Amino acid sequence: MENLDRLLQLDPKMADRMAAIEAQTQQIVALGGASRNGTLITIPTVVHVVWNTNAENLSVSRVQSQIQVLTEDFRRMNSDAVNTPAIFQGVAADTEIEFCLATVDPQGAPTTGITYTQTSVSSFGTNDNVKFASSGGHNAWPAGQYMNIWVCDLSGGLIGYAQFPGGPTSTDGIVCDYAYFGLGATPPFNLGRTATHEAGHWLNLRHIWGDGGCGVDDLVADTPLSDAANYGCAAGHVSCGSTDMVQNYMDYSDDSCMNVFTQGQKTRMQALFSPGGARFSILSSPGCGPVSSTPLYQTNSAAATLTLNGLTGTSFSPAITNHGLNEPGTLSASSNTGATAYDMAVVFSGLVPSTNPLAIVTANDQVVNVPIGLGVTFFNSGTATPNFIPWGGNFSLPYNSGQNPFTASFQMIKFNAANPDGFSLSQGAQMNVSTGGGISFPSGPSGDDDSVLINLSSTIGSFSYYGQPWTGVYVISNGRLVFGAADTDYAPSVSEITGDNPFLGLWTDLDPSSGGNIDISAVSATRMRVAYNNVRYYAESTTVNFAVELDSGNGQIVLDGLQGVPANPVTNTSAPLGDRQCLGITNGIFGGALPNQAPFAVGAGGSGGNNLAVFDYCNQSAGAAVWHCGGVWLADAIQAGVNRITFTPSGSGYTWSAQ
Repeated sequence: MENLDRLLQLDPKMADRMAAIEAQTQQIVALGGASRNGTLITIPTVVHVVWNTNAENLSVSRVQSQIQVLTEDFRRMNSDAVNTPAIFQGVAADTEIEFCLATVDPQGAPTTGITYTQTSVSSFGTNDNVKFASSGGHNAWPAGQYMNIWVCDLSGGLIGYAQFPGGPTSTDGIVCDYAYFGLGATPPFNLGRTATHEAGHWLNLRHIWGDGGCGVDDLVADTPLSDAANYGCAAGHVSCGSTDMVQNYMDYSDDSCMNVFTQGQKTRMQALFSPGGARFSILSSPGCGPVSSTPLYQTNSAAATLTLNGLTGTSFSPAITNHGLNEPGTLSASSNTGATAYDMAVVFSGLVPSTNPLAIVTANDQVVNVPIGLGVTFFNSGTATPNFIPWGGNFSLPYNSGQNPFTASFQMIKFNAANPDGFSLSQGAQMNVSTGGGISFPSGPSGDDDSVLINLSSTIGSFSYYGQPWTGVYVISNGRLVFGAADTDYAPSVSEITGDNPFLGLWTDLDPSSGGNIDISAVSATRMRVAYNNVRYYAESTTVNFAVELDSGNGQIVLDGLQGVPANPVTNTSAPLGDRQCLGITNGIFGGALPNQAPFAVGAGGSGGNNLAVFDYCNQSAGAAVWHCGGVWLADAIQAGVNRITFTPSGSGYTWSAQ
């Protein structure tokens, strides 16, 4: 509250603004809460890492883990929500507020949502110096469009502070000490709940004890009165005649004790997003939207019409679309020159070399020859390449956009049937194609027992796994994707498969730092692929080639490249149990399984032979492949040449098919 007291002294009108916000909030509470019809509130967030020492220079994955924690805590998707005591379960709330790292900066350019500022200042206090470049920090992004988070070394044992709604826009946001930010931070504040607590203040929540005795309230009806802060995890502590809600994020309990916001706190926070509310403008923020795209193509001649993926442009009338990196498309062309037979030769610059039934894109000059016509061949420039084959109609050409912009030049041939050797060449049309804000993913994990958090909300969209929506997923260097927490353990066990966070993929002891890479890419606007390319087993030369795909559009999961997964060769004694591996999908602690699931076990390697557990798809109907579970060689389990398994949602579980 020291920061609030200072701001009130500096700005006498701030108290009036806060009073007006409170009056509106109480009115909305009295009317039963803001009506949003279940619409989620997404808050674009920028994290300013202001560092003086290397320890303060937090990694991208550390920052991403914090944003994931914020969303899970506010959406009540946190794995420890089950620890909320029964007496408080009835008021526990999904606040329907989530957070995303910004993808678009205030100038409209793409961004990671993270800024890094090296400073000569060894530590900061509550005077907001960290919020200004002139005092060694970083200036805020517009408060009406983003939630600003500053991460730095805070002095005096302070772990974080926040600004309430109604304060100056230039300092609006929250500040966290680097040591207590994100997962893997310093215990007992190592689960990211410092930022959850401070974000609650930013959203107009007070401390649950009201910063006073029993007669002082936090302005929320369903939180019990308390006379002071609680520390550690004082479960069952009684004050003011009732049990304290020490599990509430707005107390001072340890991170492992916190797990709940209440319905009343939800109503109070959501009131800010009502028309005229202090945070209303953030609902229209472009901060987590697609990057503004440039025109994908335009024609420069009225003699032809070009169509790309169903969008048509004519002379000086470009069509615009967001065609992403490496996405397939269809290019069509037609002419309004009447019945005169014609042909179009298409010259590309920048396309990916490829072959398809209609065209060939060569690796050198990128010429596409389109055989679409009557069979009369002309020889171009004395060569035997049949570039021009007359045709009096239209054509369509499949293509792949690749990683870069490209240009297509259409040359139209007017054909004189009376003289097969006579033709005239004219410029029919040209289109300039650029990738229009395609999906961008961070680099995959590159270290041993490493992880990277993928923000699904700002890429392919939230993914429903066993019926539960997730806005983020961790890509683990040890072959699997994990929901909920960055579990980088290298050795699977039955208890972990059934009792830890949900995951899917191949779980074994891999080490990309010794060879190979993990590539994360977009297959389409809703489909993500994580490819483990020649990634070595720990301390071994044997490699894995394997991929996992998630499609938020249809909910499918694909395990691909199964023939590229060998028997586990790990024999290095410095990695005990590293000779284990298992393959499949599991809902972990949340339960749930596929039909006909057979018992499974995780086999040990060594003299027993590098075993595999294949789980969650062990048997199918008669005549289909029978998948072994337990002590079998992987080469035996991946039988009959099966290389790809597709899991399709069915109720709260999945059906599967193998190829």
